[in-house]
Amino acid sequence: MGKLSDSEIRSFVAPYIGKIIRNVRQGHGSTIILEIDDLTIMIEWSWRVEKANEISFGSWSDDSLFQDLLAELNGRFVKNISFQARLPELVVELSDNTWICSFSTVEGNPEWALITPSNTLLSRSGNLEFE
Repeated sequence: MGKLSDSEIRSFVAPYIGKIIRNVRQGHGSTIILEIDDLTIMIEWSWRVEKANEISFGSWSDDSLFQDLLAELNGRFVKNISFQARLPELVVELSDNTWICSFSTVEGNPEWALITPSNTLLSRSGNLEFE
């Protein structure tokens, strides 16, 4: 659909700031899925959870730990949803000095999506776009 303006991006994410994450789960492989009201955040691979000044865990951590570690994210408040880097990567800032960050390391586009009933926001060819 074309590159989105800063205003369009802010309007899309604004309703979810201050909301509570109600369901975090592991999808296929190392994919993680977060649900916030009617927003689903999906990061397919290459992601990490930062807590304070260190990496708490990420997509290359031991799979057997994912369930417990992801469950700890439930009930946290969303402080901000932002995008960083030239090829926009997703950063979800949560309460308690916690961040969830995507960082793709394969060819193509970053592998994350913000999905609502009416739109899907993703990174494509260096732009944030609705699919």
